[in-house]
Amino acid sequence: MAIALAAAAAGVPRAGAQAAEVPASIVVTATRHPILDVDAPAALSVVTRRDIENRGADNVLEAIRGEAGISLQGRAIGGRKVLSLRGMDSKHTLFLVDGRRVGASDRVIGHSDFQYDWVAVEDIERIEIVRGPLSVLYGSEAMGGVVNVITRQPGDRWRWGASAEGSQTEGGRGGDGQRASLRLDGPLG
Repeated sequence: MAIALAAAAAGVPRAGAQAAEVPASIVVTATRHPILDVDAPAALSVVTRRDIENRGADNVLEAIRGEAGISLQGRAIGGRKVLSLRGMDSKHTLFLVDGRRVGASDRVIGHSDFQYDWVAVEDIERIEIVRGPLSVLYGSEAMGGVVNVITRQPGDRWRWGASAEGSQTEGGRGGDGQRASLRLDGPLG
């Protein structure tokens, strides 16, 4: 025991010392005001801009695929996906962009998942995923958890991008898709 105390006093790093060197990030989703992620009162993870680039994600669902507690379930028509957290029905997973609710397009347009493509991945700074019931803060839509997409702020230089894609189902049974986008942002004034 005396050797262990002497080693600790001499500055020998402990087994978990490297974890303390990782800087904490600031999150907003868990409490609706900025806090450090280590102080959040809920299980959360943050998908950073670098994570999105490393995964080669083309949309929000690809960016968060594989995160703990995330379930992406296919719908029958055209391979559409629904997002759920911790096994709850998808209607109990709240989807936000910059802290604002994004209505599920599936309720208006059957078998759609347009809300997951409204923000281009190039415009995402990070995605905060809070698992567990947050209905006190956000209502019954957040019983499974919350996914909050935080967009990048315009910089001092202009940025632009364009993309186009299309798909067609075999046998012509519907679910064909086309999408084109053009993005431009930069400083005003």
